[in-house]
Amino acid sequence: MNDARNHLLVTERNYDVIISEPSNPWIPGAANLFTREFFELSKRKLQPDGLFCQWIQLYELQESHFQSILQTFRSVFPRRISFESNTMPF
Repeated sequence: MNDARNHLLVTERNYDVIISEPSNPWIPGAANLFTREFFELSKRKLQPDGLFCQWIQLYELQESHFQSILQTFRSVFPRRISFESNTMPF
């Protein structure tokens, strides 16, 4: 079975937009999609003005783990915009 990471490793194609919406980082296999290597691979597969969108599930994610993912992302994509969505009425 192929996944997006493996596809990016073998394709010669570059993309205008890559959207990464993996499961939680502690889920086997998903952790690979929150690494510097994956972010760098994705960046190489973007067109010069391409956009990479990373969704991070905060549910049950420790603050230190979130900060680690965010710092790793920032190191590869220094020009970024972050959004937080909270639709729960509390």
